Amino acid sequence: EAMAERTQERLSAVLDEVILADGGFVSRNPEDMADIVADLLSLAKSCIALNRPVPPAVVHTLDRVMPRLRSFVHRDGELATFAGASGGKAALVAVLLDSDETAARPTSQAPQSGFVLLNQGVSTLQVDVGQTTKRPDVDGYQSLSAMELSHDNERIFINVGLPPANSANFSDVAKGAAAHNRLVLTYDGLEITDIGQ
Repeated sequence: EAMAERTQERLSAVLDEVILADGGFVSRNPEDMADIVADLLSLAKSCIALNRPVPPAVVHTLDRVMPRLRSFVHRDGELATFAGASGGKAALVAVLLDSDETAARPTSQAPQSGFVLLNQGVSTLQVDVGQTTKRPDVDGYQSLSAMELSHDNERIFINVGLPPANSANFSDVAKGAAAHNRLVLTYDGLEITDIGQ
């Protein structure tokens, strides 16, 4: 019991360090958030299976993170590719959101993380507006003004993110400011892709 208490105290301290007040993750990478949520849900289920109470820090963190995670999800089920995310986690995200018993609504503003979500009908615009607080100990991606736009299940503007292969070679580029978005137009089955600088 003493070890469990010490572990819960340490877990609470770590979660306070890496989860911002608006529910965002300190790296600002939506895929990192999904991984954290998966770990916390696994921990909660393990506690329940062992007839132990779920640590309050886990419950509180999930309550803050789930709306923020949901706000990064496009209608096609994929996460936005801000801050070095490379895409391809739709299956994991679907499982995580199905596990959300509160069915939390997406948050439209995340002042500490530095993101804004705008929805109008079936159109969604996600914008990186920059963090209000900087953490010198975190090598975060600064993609101010990067944006993603989707209409229904179609992605129109896509933030390029960080390629999964040879990512070390592109790390500095992915951290660069703003204009690394891709415009995809589909007309009569023909896809036209333009990568802007």
